[in-house]
Amino acid sequence: MHTCRELYSNNISGPIPNDLGNLTNLVSLDLYLNGFSGPIPVTLGKLSKLRILRLNNNSLTGPIPMQLTNITSLQVL
Repeated sequence: MHTCRELYSNNISGPIPNDLGNLTNLVSLDLYLNGFSGPIPVTLGKLSKLRILRLNNNSLTGPIPMQLTNITSLQVL
C-alpha cells in the first residue's frame, strides 16, 4: 500500500490527472514545482486520509474545490 506520492520538481505539465482521486490510501501528495495547469480536480476530495497536499508553484487556475474541505485530516495545503 502506497501512502505517499512525491512527484515534485519533475517538469510534469498538463492537467492533474483525475485518477489520483482513486488512490484513497494516500496520506501525502506532493505535486509542487511542476507545470500542472487547469483546475484542481474535485476527485482529490475522495482522498479522505490525506494530511499533506502540496500544489504550489504550478499554473493551476480556478478556485480550490469545496470537496477538499471534507478532508478533515488535511493539515497542509
